Amino acid sequence: MPNYAVITNIEAEHLNFYKNEEKIISAFEEFCKRVKDILFYNGDDENIKKILQKLNLNKKISFGFSRHCDIFADNLKEYDLLTSFDCFSKGKKLGCIEISLFGRYNVANCLAAIGLCLELGVDFGDLQKSFRDYKGVARRGEIKRVDGIVVVEDYAHHPTEIKAILSASLSLKKNKNNRIISIFQPHRYSRTKFLWTDFANCFDGADIVVLTNIYSANEKPIKGISSEIIYQALKKKEGLSVVFLHKKEIVAYIKRIVFRGDVILVLGAGDIGNISEELVQIKIR
Repeated sequence: MPNYAVITNIEAEHLNFYKNEEKIISAFEEFCKRVKDILFYNGDDENIKKILQKLNLNKKISFGFSRHCDIFADNLKEYDLLTSFDCFSKGKKLGCIEISLFGRYNVANCLAAIGLCLELGVDFGDLQKSFRDYKGVARRGEIKRVDGIVVVEDYAHHPTEIKAILSASLSLKKNKNNRIISIFQPHRYSRTKFLWTDFANCFDGADIVVLTNIYSANEKPIKGISSEIIYQALKKKEGLSVVFLHKKEIVAYIKRIVFRGDVILVLGAGDIGNISEELVQIKIR
């Protein structure tokens, strides 16, 4: 039984095991009951709030971007490869936090960490320094090149994750003429089966989407399920260019179409990350 726990969000995922969102919510409800001391939760997530309305927990602390949250961020600014925000706790401004990461989801994760650390007695000034020094982890919005083009590798393999990294990547564009090129390798046949319509609607903000074959993660193929169903749905999106390529063909394609200032996202939880090392070697005329 955990003394402290953090829940960032609850939504349809791992449906090969849980089958539907209701069972996922039920599993989280059981987990919340086991937290002995404090539950830190995203106060902007409706599924979490539904659970907490039914439970009588000893202590819970919310974090998010809404002022009703116990810990919230305001005055969010993104510039170059730095994000800053003012951190508030119980309505009182604690100070400004700067992180060498981009995206609201990273700010939300910071808020959760701040909440836990404050409860454990960590000084806010020490937190400010730690966040300034933190460089992130591999394959989570990992910026691998900023010279001529920007190459970002991210583990995103769920529609919500893709939406988040795409939205965050808009800040990496130097001007409106720069393009976002999203390279995506779907992960698991089961995830594609359950969420393909969501995948078809999560690439807003991208100018070009390059799809490749599903990474099976040792799953057996499911009849009628392939990247093709996502590809055909994306082709119907107005203003979006979509291509399907085998993984070994992607780097050569990018070399032909990339312009200076473009942002290239390499997305997926499989082995698609391997090509990012080749992309960073592209010479821009």
